[in-house]
Amino acid sequence: MAPNFNIAYQYKSNGTVSFSGSRKLTPLKVEQLYTQYIYQGNRNFNRSGVNFDFMPDYNLGLVYTLGNQLSEQITASAFYQHNEKYLSNTIIANPNFMANQSILVKDNSTFMFNSEIRKYLKVLRSRISIFNNYLTSNYQNSVNEGPLQTTAYSSYKLGLEMKSGWLKKINYEFGYEWNFNIMKSSNFSNSYIDQRGFFNLYYRFTDVVKLQSNLDYFNFGNTTQRTTQFLDMKLDYKIKKHKLDLFISANNL
Repeated sequence: MAPNFNIAYQYKSNGTVSFSGSRKLTPLKVEQLYTQYIYQGNRNFNRSGVNFDFMPDYNLGLVYTLGNQLSEQITASAFYQHNEKYLSNTIIANPNFMANQSILVKDNSTFMFNSEIRKYLKVLRSRISIFNNYLTSNYQNSVNEGPLQTTAYSSYKLGLEMKSGWLKKINYEFGYEWNFNIMKSSNFSNSYIDQRGFFNLYYRFTDVVKLQSNLDYFNFGNTTQRTTQFLDMKLDYKIKKHKLDLFISANNL
């Protein structure tokens, strides 16, 4: 059962605004109701401590769009979801094994906001996008059958992308983003920054021979590993007469 509504207003000079919401009652799945411990390997056990039940929630959304995607566009959206009941876990840890038991917990909420500005730059004949994303959420769990502990998580992502907008033999697209993460509970707090970048290059030698290269860069702030790069290349040859594609690819160079 999921009653919902959607209200939208559109005006050429002021853009489009839509407001939506829904209410759901989601039943637990059969595989979430097992009562005996199941061995997961490496001295880890899982079991369920809940009976058949429904998990009610509701969500609200607001979306605003202005402009044309091909030339210049601004979009912004906000979403809120509240779970009156949700599936969490209690962890039992000792030197000999680890047991994870599912439990039902009340009241969990998530809020998310996204925005993006796209613009076609005639000087560079390319499209540039600047975007951001904000997310905040909270959940509860317990350790060794202790009291429930609340953990709050929030993240803010900022990034940009640029893509060529011409019909030539060579085309490109690249982007970079920063993700600022914060986790807080009664027992610990942690903050770190994840980074990701990419650069894709496409070259068309002829109508039947094409080269594609993809470079990805990662920097995970929550680990001791500094940076990771992946370079993939693919050379494609199309035999039009027989409708056949042949290619050579190399990954993780």
